[in-house]
Amino acid sequence: MTPITPTPHGITASGAVALLLAPSVFHRQATLSAARFILARLLAVLTRLTAFRRGLLNVIPFPVHGGFGLVTALGAP
Repeated sequence: MTPITPTPHGITASGAVALLLAPSVFHRQATLSAARFILARLLAVLTRLTAFRRGLLNVIPFPVHGGFGLVTALGAP
């Protein structure tokens, strides 16, 4: 498996935040929407703190960001 480079990863992360927030916009499944909203906010903060082109503060190294993504993906139902 070839790892994704930082720029497409940042674009993908922003898209994932938008998709996770979509159910709360349409007021669907209140409990699930709350969990998705929390996950979306965490992903948005993580993306903005990561040291890559789409990051703002460059606090978290990109490989650490990838590790958080991997753990999150493994924990998803």
